[in-house]
Amino acid sequence: MFPACLTVIAALLTLYPALAVSAGDSAALSYADDTVTEVAGTIADAVTGEPLIAATVQIEGTYRGTITNADGDFVLPVGPFPSTLIIRYIGYETRRVELDTPPGDRLDIRMSPTTALLEEVVVTGEDPAVRIMREVIRRKPLWRNQLETYVAEAYTRQRLENDQGIVSITESESRVFWHRERGSREVLLAREQTSNMEVDQNFAAATLVPNFYDDDIEISGFDMIGVTHPDALRYYYFELDGIRELDGQPVYDILVSPRRRLQPTFEGKIAVQGGVYALLEVDLRPGEAVMFPPPIQEFGLWYRQQFSNFGGDFWLPVDVRIQGNIKFGFPGLQFPPIAFHQLSRLTNYEVNIPLPDTLYSVTARLLDAAFLPETYDSTRSLIRQIPLEDQEQEAYAGLDSTDTLDKAFEPTGALARFVRDEENERESRMPGFLGDLLTGFSPRVGYNRVDAAQLGVNYTRRLHDRFRITVNAAYYTGPGDLAYGGGIRYMIPMQAGTLPSGRPRQRPLRMEAGYSYETRHLFQESRIHPMMSAGFMLLGGDDYFDWHRAESGYLSVSRRLRNGSFRWTLSANTQTFTSLDKTTSYSIPGGIVQRENPASDEGINRFAEFSLTYGDDVTPFGITGSQAASIAIRQSASAWHSTWDYTRVSARLDWQFETFYTRRLFSNTLDVRLEGGFLLGDQPVHQLFGSDTRLSYFTPFGVLRTQEPIPVMRNASAALFWEHNFRTIPFEAINFGYAVDKNWSLILFGAHRVAGEGAGMGSVSGPVLYHHEAGISLNGLFGILRADVALRLDQPGIYAGVSVARIF
Repeated sequence: MFPACLTVIAALLTLYPALAVSAGDSAALSYADDTVTEVAGTIADAVTGEPLIAATVQIEGTYRGTITNADGDFVLPVGPFPSTLIIRYIGYETRRVELDTPPGDRLDIRMSPTTALLEEVVVTGEDPAVRIMREVIRRKPLWRNQLETYVAEAYTRQRLENDQGIVSITESESRVFWHRERGSREVLLAREQTSNMEVDQNFAAATLVPNFYDDDIEISGFDMIGVTHPDALRYYYFELDGIRELDGQPVYDILVSPRRRLQPTFEGKIAVQGGVYALLEVDLRPGEAVMFPPPIQEFGLWYRQQFSNFGGDFWLPVDVRIQGNIKFGFPGLQFPPIAFHQLSRLTNYEVNIPLPDTLYSVTARLLDAAFLPETYDSTRSLIRQIPLEDQEQEAYAGLDSTDTLDKAFEPTGALARFVRDEENERESRMPGFLGDLLTGFSPRVGYNRVDAAQLGVNYTRRLHDRFRITVNAAYYTGPGDLAYGGGIRYMIPMQAGTLPSGRPRQRPLRMEAGYSYETRHLFQESRIHPMMSAGFMLLGGDDYFDWHRAESGYLSVSRRLRNGSFRWTLSANTQTFTSLDKTTSYSIPGGIVQRENPASDEGINRFAEFSLTYGDDVTPFGITGSQAASIAIRQSASAWHSTWDYTRVSARLDWQFETFYTRRLFSNTLDVRLEGGFLLGDQPVHQLFGSDTRLSYFTPFGVLRTQEPIPVMRNASAALFWEHNFRTIPFEAINFGYAVDKNWSLILFGAHRVAGEGAGMGSVSGPVLYHHEAGISLNGLFGILRADVALRLDQPGIYAGVSVARIF
């Protein structure tokens, strides 16, 4: 469980892509030139002796260089000789170290600080920083528009810590490719990690490291406005904080703060080199608009990045250093705080060169060495480009396979025992065929006014990847009947073209057949689960559904279309329906008399159906947004020995639209659900259409909240449900910090339905029906609930209720 959790957390901090092809951990760049020597050294303050962290070391006249670690240490492949190293650090005099031959010992380089040109800035009128940033923004396209592509060598190291220290280290060496129009790709060459980590848990990569010179910067799902964006002066306050010196030129230290609190922006400090007016360094963190819903309780990110033109025309990233911390948990389940550190170094740039099309033949950004068009030596292990710090060396020496992430981030709280019990149960599961056989069982339970209690078991067994069987049986305590059934599914492999990598794309044909004898409710499209109705009935509420007995058999075939988003299904079905009588009104509070179960239309229903669906299954109760659609056409005919002749057409659309504050991870959204259909020919009651209504005080998205909790069924129906989630924006606007901290959000909603004539469940029938309502919700109460108040618009009526919170 916990490695998977940490994968999600790491993705939240840096948004790693998945590998397009599984990469090994042994291939690395080989320096074929024997004249190249690894030069090592330490860079420190000449006065205090303190190490200079992230000082840049460049080989003069090249794009090759590196940075120092937290101890001031560096290593750099140098050659051929003679070569000259250029060492820079803002606020210090630049050093030139000439190497005629490979040095025999480590270099000890001391940097002399320069005098600050401006200790304290007194500003009247427009702050000088505004003029400076205006010039930075003006000059940026002059060189950026000429940059079409680049290739760079990258080294990345990531470190996870808990409150006791380092729990894992992962490293990678790679080659980064960037194209102005086609984006970035990264080819992994080598990986290394501490002994407690597997290769597939190594997410160290530089491909999505942010470039703070970009206009728009993606941070943890937020589309952040960069400090050099053309409209940056509209989104940021810039304040001159001081002036330092580098290479005889002034370096302006500028404080950055958000001008618009509700937009995702940064805050912190940047450094701009005078004369050329280029961004040299950033030290930024996301502003207060960057926040996350539960279960995340605390979240922080800090970014430091340096730039250099390497003596040329283009200002390119030298490194990025990321620090993050996150704390998450639920009521009764808390995880230890997680600290995250990443260091990426980019060097040896090649600019404006052609990039191979093979890199962009797949959508994944992170690729293995098979996609690299050049020849590399696969016999060497990772080349560590930045020395390990002392504590990292100790972690590599001390961590072993027993120091699992499960132990490092073991939860606490009242529910922690259940999580551990689940893990222990999984580990203690009986191995082999008998163990697999016993894991397929699950209970089959229910309760309604015709069956009373339903007690039984389901069994599912996957015989191999293509074949699955299901069997079920239950006893109805009310009438004393048995229910039973079963089914099979077989997947027939079929190829649908080829993937960009050249491998065949599989779109298997799914064949299913099944039989059942059981009680069913008449409302086919309902998204209220029978177990929910059972719970409300036991607590003293009305039985939501009407019921009949169905003996059914079916045969279906389905397949996803070429793009994978659409699936068609064709089925043949036979059903025999009989009516059922009420057998119980029992509830725990007692004193409740359930309504009689109306007679169903009895007979044989034989039909063929074709359906086309788009997207994935819709999350119940509107917990998350969806983008899905479906249409189904059903035909029954007396020529097939069916009791009824009818044509039934149904459709449904669930769609979420982003509306305002789209740069945020969770923007304002409008969720829409359209559902309906019509019935031509005979009109058996079990083929009519309805819309879900509230269950007592339970009022989720997609139900008519102000209608009595008995669905009204008609021969034609169309319904629109919508709600707009403003998230925390209203509370942020009025500085209601308590609501923001609790992640409360405001939702406006409405529902509208028109239905044709026809009989309905609960013996409800009548003329054309109209229903209109609107309301407001306070979302996120206790992290899991929402409170709804709905007003009936077409007639008097108001209703309040609760439901499951909308999270996304």
